[in-house]
Amino acid sequence: SFDRPHKQPRRERFLAEMEIVVPWAALSALTPNDLDRIATKRMEIYCEQRDYDQLEPLLRSISFESPMRGQATLIYARCLRLQSAASEPKMEPTEKRKQAMEYLNEIDSLRDVPSDIRRRAMLEQGLLYRDSGALKQAGSSLSSLRLSSPFEPEFMIAGIEEIDALIDLGLHAETIATLEQLKKSFSEPKWYENCWMPIENMRLRLLASANRLLEQEVFAECVRFVTNLPSGCSEVDRLRLDAVVNDRWARKLQQEGNTEGSDAELMEKTFRRAARSIERLSQIDMRSPSYMERLWLGIEDYHYGNEFADSDRLIERYLDLAPRLDRSSPLLMRAKNHAASGDIKSALETIDKLFLTNPDSPLLPDAKLTAARIH
Repeated sequence: SFDRPHKQPRRERFLAEMEIVVPWAALSALTPNDLDRIATKRMEIYCEQRDYDQLEPLLRSISFESPMRGQATLIYARCLRLQSAASEPKMEPTEKRKQAMEYLNEIDSLRDVPSDIRRRAMLEQGLLYRDSGALKQAGSSLSSLRLSSPFEPEFMIAGIEEIDALIDLGLHAETIATLEQLKKSFSEPKWYENCWMPIENMRLRLLASANRLLEQEVFAECVRFVTNLPSGCSEVDRLRLDAVVNDRWARKLQQEGNTEGSDAELMEKTFRRAARSIERLSQIDMRSPSYMERLWLGIEDYHYGNEFADSDRLIERYLDLAPRLDRSSPLLMRAKNHAASGDIKSALETIDKLFLTNPDSPLLPDAKLTAARIH
């Protein structure tokens, strides 16, 4: 049906649904309402197939007095928006988008339109505003729908679209506030399942929004965004994002030379947060192809966060898995950890071990310089 998420391939689903509709339309003694339901169902199927040329004649066949007119108009308006998104410039009020909005406004004047159809019409209006570049109107429209429908499928979709509009506007505090409200009101994922944006797509959209904030380098807001991801996102999703955000933030502070006072404290704290998420992620996802790379990042981040014992703990794990030729970097880092902790003897012994086990390592000059500094 229109509400059920689709899992079959598109062509296979089209044939299966047409096998139901064609015999239905051939029945005798069909009422006008039956014929309108059949026409609406055909519109739904053609829309799913992106066969847009079939839609207008079917819509014209349904009278304004029909109880199916609202749903049929919604399907047609949505397809106009999808056509526009596929073929017209983004963020512009094109004629096709204006036409789609006129059809959506028509739904407001119809009688006996079910509440779910009106909610979906509000959602489409918000999406059209966004596609047309009217981002403030989009945010306002989507916010109204979200606040009025906390236990309906449109709640999450409206919130996700609103978040994207707010990011476009650079309203980062409002973005986080909206996500916090989504998390607070979000119940079991199954209640928000729908055919337009399945739960998995919602998850991917939220992760994409987090990455958009990361690209804008609004790191504090990005950390809060990750903290407030709703339950549709997994623990692995949170750990991956938390690790990436905090690592990039800390390295940005490091590159800027923030090595004194509160900036230095923030940098070290952020490195430690990144390292903890990296370590936890490495424990959960040990078979990842990037496991060793991730482990090394945790070693570095613990070191830069002045957590030398934790860095050494990960180095031990790294050395257990790394081939001999790849052990120079962890041995040198272990020496630096010992030196930073004041254990000069262990630092020099570790450097000696590096010389003995990897005499051709390109890191030998760095090791010699580290030894000279320790002396």
